[in-house]
Amino acid sequence: MDWLHLEGVTLIQHLQQNFKGYDEWMLFMTKLGDPHISFLVYFPLAYICSPRLGICALWSGAVSVFLNAVFKWFLFGDRPYWWVHETELYGNSTPYLQQYRLTCETGPGSPSGHCMVTAAVLYVLIAALCQNLGKNGATRRILNGVLWAQFAAFMVGVAVSRCFIATHFPHQVVAGTIAGIIVGDLVRVNLPTTVGFCSCVFVGAASILGLGFGMYSALKVLGIDPMWSIPLAEKWCAHREWIHLDTSLFSALIKDASALIGLGLGVSVHGGDQRLPFVVKLIAAILAVVVCQGSEWIPLPQDDERVYYALSAGKMVAVIYLVTLIRAIAVRLFGRARRHEKSQ
Repeated sequence: MDWLHLEGVTLIQHLQQNFKGYDEWMLFMTKLGDPHISFLVYFPLAYICSPRLGICALWSGAVSVFLNAVFKWFLFGDRPYWWVHETELYGNSTPYLQQYRLTCETGPGSPSGHCMVTAAVLYVLIAALCQNLGKNGATRRILNGVLWAQFAAFMVGVAVSRCFIATHFPHQVVAGTIAGIIVGDLVRVNLPTTVGFCSCVFVGAASILGLGFGMYSALKVLGIDPMWSIPLAEKWCAHREWIHLDTSLFSALIKDASALIGLGLGVSVHGGDQRLPFVVKLIAAILAVVVCQGSEWIPLPQDDERVYYALSAGKMVAVIYLVTLIRAIAVRLFGRARRHEKSQ
């Protein structure tokens, strides 16, 4: 494993030296690959267009977040920005890695959560698009090729950006991408046709929280500190203000379960797959994304972990529920408009 780290540091240094003027672009790409985007942009867009597709996308994101946390707990992957200081392989000549405002994530590094979650969700969306293309053989193959090429290019951009900011080694982003594609395909094929409150809350959310805290407790019993990476992040991060609670595995699991709870509440109250006109879908999708992204501007206290996690969970439940509510309102208003037109 050491040779992967050594070669990875060399590649990261090469990227930072040769793409020094593209640091803002790299930060933008890593932001686009943030798992939050999957829940707060890709899900609302997909759900407004097709509830079934949105549900599949959110479940893909939820499963990949959970499995990513499991892998990170048991693989003990270091991150480049602290590994270069902790290893003895370099002796007294520690290589310099530039840090950025998005570098100092606190969880273990393997595999990349950004790549795994993003790949899982986008795979589901691209596969659905390809499935609904026209029947013309040659045209369909060309469009399929274009869509999958864009998917590959985007994932390469996210992976390179994660290495550039020294938060992941190359093998970690490759592993995350492959794992995400596998998860996305499995969820897409095996997700039940009917997904309701019980499956989202009592199967999905309860399993994530139960298994997550169970593994945490098991590691503690075995004498392994599940939070071993946090002190390293605090020790070697260049700026204390770059460390945030929302990069911890606990935060990821709590938001993950909360998203499924919000979805379960939403589909149980506002279920249905009624079609909407394109313009109505467009307006509703924009509104849903604005609401989701606007929630990111709501500040949460960082000084008390329990309060932070509780408020973070409540916010995620509310946001996902609001997406289902926006579509339900659009369906109801459009239905009324059609009935009114027919009665004239």
